[in-house]
Amino acid sequence: MNAQEPAPTRRGLSAPEELLTVPQVMARP
Repeated sequence: MNAQEPAPTRRGLSAPEELLTVPQVMARP
């Protein structure tokens, strides 16, 4: 999952979008 590669994530989002969403999801209990 490199930020340079627009690889699809488990959510089907692009890498740049994942970096913005992942911190929010992991912040949840």
